[in-house]
Amino acid sequence: MKNKSITQPLTTCIAITEKAIKITQGCGQKISQLKAAAINDKTDEEITRGFDILLKEKKLKPKSPGRIILSIPRQACATGYARLPSTRPDEIKEMARLQAGKLLPYEPQTIVFSYRTLRITAEGYADIILLIVHQDIVKRYLRLLEKYEFRPQEITIDAEGMPGWLALGKDVSPEEPVMLVDLDSGCGRLDIIAGGSLLYSRAFGLLAPPVEYKLRLLDEINKSLIAYDKEDVGQKPAQGFITGADESLKLIDEDFMKNFNFKCISCPQTQNMPLKADSAVSISDLKENSFASLLGMVLSAKRPSFNLLPEEIIIRREKDAYQRQVYISIGLFFLIAATLAAAMGMDVLSKRSLKQRLSRQLQNLSSAALGIERMDKKLSLLKNHLEQSSSCLDILTEVFRIAADDVRLILLEYDASGPLLLRGQARTIAVVFNFVNGLEASGRFKGIQVRYASKRKVKNEELADFEIVCPLEGK
Repeated sequence: MKNKSITQPLTTCIAITEKAIKITQGCGQKISQLKAAAINDKTDEEITRGFDILLKEKKLKPKSPGRIILSIPRQACATGYARLPSTRPDEIKEMARLQAGKLLPYEPQTIVFSYRTLRITAEGYADIILLIVHQDIVKRYLRLLEKYEFRPQEITIDAEGMPGWLALGKDVSPEEPVMLVDLDSGCGRLDIIAGGSLLYSRAFGLLAPPVEYKLRLLDEINKSLIAYDKEDVGQKPAQGFITGADESLKLIDEDFMKNFNFKCISCPQTQNMPLKADSAVSISDLKENSFASLLGMVLSAKRPSFNLLPEEIIIRREKDAYQRQVYISIGLFFLIAATLAAAMGMDVLSKRSLKQRLSRQLQNLSSAALGIERMDKKLSLLKNHLEQSSSCLDILTEVFRIAADDVRLILLEYDASGPLLLRGQARTIAVVFNFVNGLEASGRFKGIQVRYASKRKVKNEELADFEIVCPLEGK
């Protein structure tokens, strides 16, 4: 008897850029498909046309849906760095939410954010990198993908795939920062990777004729490295790689590499790329498009550090899974009932055998019911969390409306059953009490207490540290 082959899970990475829709698929740490379709712009009609080309003319095989990752261009997102006065994950998340609201000029409830802790300092601070995007961008992509039954479990930026690409047999130090320059059609991106994770990323336009391409690229690389130094989030790069679309990479020669004070080499995007025996890789698509980040995501065993899938979508999918479990359990119940009815005319021996089978089926039903109960509890917790988050966002919006430009909030602790705790800094004590007066006048708080307000000097500049307790009106 022949052994059945075990089907390995498929990973699909989809990227929608200004010039193309790119899809890379792989399973078992090998690439099975790599294709792109050119688009004229990012309108819904053009994106739909691009997917039609990939699925029909280029005969992309969807296979099993498996794991799906949506890659968003770096230029569609904002990034930022912050040092937070906590090492507790729950506090870091809430502080990160506060910081995210400051980086984009949108209402807090209209943004999606994710973060990664870079390091914990000896003084008890957490250094984090933030990734923020407007929810309309994410939801639009999801709506377009839904038409083709692509439902991503993870949404991240393109730069997140570069650590995986770097791991494809590149000779690099595991700890020293590495500069990666990824050249795509009409644009480029510089990433700094350290310890197998993304540390910094900057995207830039790169529309230039061949005679000016190198000068324009060098200027953008220098701007990116200067910006990286200003962030003060890591050491300077010790090594560099330039990769990307084949036609763009042809313009980079050895003389260009001499512009850097560290070793930098040009590297084809498909170098050391493992292929399945029956792989469908379109070589012509590699000329104008970079697949480096997609290859890294598909081949990496690590999950992306950032996931921009909105929380409400996660909850909806949990609810759908819960309903499916209910339907399965109901079907199993009726199957048992039908079996019991059919067993009425059987002899004793058959009934004894049937009893054993029914016992096993009841055990399965019990396990399914237990799973449903657990999922129901999880959905209740998520629902309560969303209700509290909505209330928290209203209060957060009100606090930031009242705060003056010279009031810096460091910590906001909110419990639906307790008071609001504010900790921060101001330029003077007078500013602190003006802030308190504004909070009292808002009508949301009552009996506000100033636990402390003290002055100190930092680099010859006076600052006032404060902690304020704000009981909520009606609680």
